[in-house]
This record gives sequence, structure tokens and C-alpha cells, in this order.
Amino acid sequence: MSSSANSTEQNIWLISVVNRGIGLVTELQKLAAKHNNLHIAKLTSGSSKRPNKWQLPSRSLTLLKQSGGLDYVIAKADRVPLGDVNEHFHVNVVSVLVSFQAILPLFLKRPTRVFQAVSSLAGSNVFAHQLFWHVVWISVEYAKDDLVTIRVHPGTVETDMSHKFLKRYEYWRSIAIKSDDGATILMAFAEKAMRESQGRERR
Repeated sequence: MSSSANSTEQNIWLISVVNRGIGLVTELQKLAAKHNNLHIAKLTSGSSKRPNKWQLPSRSLTLLKQSGGLDYVIAKADRVPLGDVNEHFHVNVVSVLVSFQAILPLFLKRPTRVFQAVSSLAGSNVFAHQLFWHVVWISVEYAKDDLVTIRVHPGTVETDMSHKFLKRYEYWRSIAIKSDDGATILMAFAEKAMRESQGRERR
């Protein structure tokens, strides 16, 4: 998705979100139909297919990786299905690496590169340290390429996914922020990183 980001040049924002399938063919398609500069693509956790066919006429690329927490299973450790634990790990941790591998060829074509891994309340409960390790790993290995990596947690956000959780717990509901406010926070972090990266480039 294109964004001016306080620049006279076009920036390309790749926003990767987790969905269970139905959202891809309904709300996302409706949104794309309203905006000529919004394009929908599919990445599958565990897939090695890379979107090399994408043409991004920009010098700046920001990848916002939304790590979605799957909290539909409420069970103690001795009873939780192992398949659900594996799925939770793939969605919240492995998919971040899948997205990075898929977009790396496009990152390396541009002098300004920001990789932002976004966690969620449910996704952070179990695998926060593994996600952090992935982000640090990428940061260290690609420091020489001036790739900026960020791990961000916007706090408790009111979303369709968190509705049942917030309904159960009054405390979390009292501190939750609106989804639009959460998006504003994430974009502010990304744009600040882009400005700092571009400033280093000019120096």
C-alpha cells in the first residue's frame, strides 16, 4: 500500500495480516476495490513461494507484520491439543520469518528498509521471546544492509478477535484502545524509523 510518509517520493507499505481465510475473500477484497494503490496478495506460513512478480516503483519499503494471536483454545497445559500449540507458534513466530524471506529480494533493491514485527495480546502470551529472537537475528545479520528492524506491541487493542477475551476480563477491557489508535501508533513507529534511516543515508 502506498503512503506519502512525509516524503515527495512514493513509499510502498506491505502490510501482512493473519486471517483464517474468510477475511481474504470478503472485507479485504472490498477494501482493495476502493483503492487503486492497494493490492492483496497471499503468503502461507511454511511456504517458500516468493512474490518476485511484484513491481514496487519506490525507494522505500516498510513491511508491517501483524502477528495474530490464536486464542480460540482455552485449556490447561495438560489438556491443550498439541496441534493447536503448533498452529499458534507458526502463526505468531514462523510466519514472521516467512514474510521476511518472501520480501527480502524487494528490500535489497531499496536504500530505505524497515521491517516491523507486530505482536498481539494473545500472541505474546506464549511466544514473545521467540518472536523477539527472530527480529534480533534478522537485525544482526542484515545490519550491514542498513535494514531497520522493530518489534512493536501496541498494547491491548479492541478487535474482532479480542472481543470475546475483553468481554471476559473487565480489567483488560478498561485499558484497551481502539483499533484505529493502535494502527496510528504502529505507523508512527514505522515512519519515524524511515525518517531516521533516510537521514543516515543522506549523511
